[in-house]
Amino acid sequence: MKPHADWLLRELPRLVETGVLDEAAAGRLRAHYAAAAAQAGWGRVLFPVLGALLVGLGVILLVAHNWDGYTRTQRLVAAFLPLLAGQFACLWTLLKASGSVAWRESTALFTGLAFAAALALVGQIFHFPGDLDRYLLACGLVALPLVYLLDASLLAVLCAAAFAGWSFAYPRADPSVFAVLALFALLAPQLWRMQRRDAAGLRTALLTAALVPLFFAAVYAALPAISRLGLWWLAELGGLRVMIEALRPGAAPLWRRPLAIYGALGTALAALIGSFPDVWRNWHWATEPTALPQAWLLLGAGLAVLAVLAWRAWRARQRLAAMQALPAFAMAVVAPLESQPLAVALALLFTAYVLVLGLALVRDGMARRDSGAATRGLFLIALLVLLRFIDSDWSFTARGVAFVLVGAAFIAASLWLRRRV
Repeated sequence: MKPHADWLLRELPRLVETGVLDEAAAGRLRAHYAAAAAQAGWGRVLFPVLGALLVGLGVILLVAHNWDGYTRTQRLVAAFLPLLAGQFACLWTLLKASGSVAWRESTALFTGLAFAAALALVGQIFHFPGDLDRYLLACGLVALPLVYLLDASLLAVLCAAAFAGWSFAYPRADPSVFAVLALFALLAPQLWRMQRRDAAGLRTALLTAALVPLFFAAVYAALPAISRLGLWWLAELGGLRVMIEALRPGAAPLWRRPLAIYGALGTALAALIGSFPDVWRNWHWATEPTALPQAWLLLGAGLAVLAVLAWRAWRARQRLAAMQALPAFAMAVVAPLESQPLAVALALLFTAYVLVLGLALVRDGMARRDSGAATRGLFLIALLVLLRFIDSDWSFTARGVAFVLVGAAFIAASLWLRRRV
C-alpha cells in the first residue's frame, strides 16, 4: 500500500470523530484501500516466490535426470551448489539492507529448501541411516535464523511445518508436550513482530493462518492417544483464539482475521462432535488419568488462561465471544470421569449449546446488521439439524424428505435475512 493510503487510513478515526466523514464513508474507504493492498500485496510477494520455487524445481529435475551418471564428487557439488547460491543471495540481501519483501521472502525460502535438499542428498550419497523426525527437526532449526535475519514469514511457515512433522514422526511413543511448546515458542517472536508492525497485513494473516493449525496439530500429536484429550484441546484452543480476537482492538475484514475463523470453527466442531451420544459411550481411558502429568498440566494451564480471557470478554460486553469458552470447560469437567452413564445427557447438553450459539449468532448479526454473522448462525443450526437426522434410525426416504425440508427452510431464512439486514 502506498504511503498516502497508509496516512489516510490512520486519519479515518479522527475524521469520523470530528464529523468530516460518517462511518459508512469511512468503511467504504477502508474496503477500497484494503482491496487495492490485497491485489498489489499478493502480486508483489506471490509471483517472485513462485518463480523461485519453479527455478528450484527445474534445477532439481535437470540434476535428477543425469544423477546416476554423476560421480560422488559431482553429486556433492550438485547438492551444495544451490545452497551456496542461496547463502550468497542471503548475504547480499543483508548487506544491501533494503531488499524488497518479495526478494527477502524468496531468498530465505529458496535457501531453506536448498539446505533440506542438500541434507537429504548427502545422506543418500553416503548411505547414512536417517530418521525422518531428526531430519525434519534439523531442517527447521537450521532454517530458523533466516526467519529473523531476513524477516521471512514464508520460511517461518516452513519451519512450523517441519516442527509439526517432527511431532508426528517421533518414533518413541509421544514426544514431550513441552518440547513442542519450546519449538513453536522459537517462532513466537516473529509472529509478535509481524502483529506489532502490521496486524492487518497479508503476511501477518498468512503467518497466523498457517501457524495456528500447525501448532494445534503438533500438540495433538504430542498428547497421549486418548480421544477425549484431543477434543478438549480442540475446544480449548478454539476458545482461546476467539477470546484473543474478541479482545483485540480494530475491525479488519474476516478473511484477515484467521484467529476468529479458526476459533469459531474449533469451538463449533468440538461441540458438534460432543452432540453425538456414541462419542461418550465409546471413549475410555487407555491409561490412568494420573499417568498423564504433561497433558494435564498443559490443558489445565490453557484452561486457566481461557477463564481469565473469558471473564475479560464478559466484562467488555463481548458476551457472544465469552459464550464460546463453555465447550472447553465442559470437556474439562468430563475429562476425568467415566462418561458412559452420562452419554445421553452430555449429547443433549452440547446439542442445546450449539442451538443457542446459532440463535445468538443470528440475533447478533441482525442487531449489527451483519448478514454474514447471521448466515453463519443459520448454517450452524442447519448443520446441527442435519447431523441429528443422520444420527437417527429413520429410513432413507424419511431422511431425504427431512433434508429437503431443512434445505428449503434454510433458503427461506436466508432470503428473509437478506431483506431484514
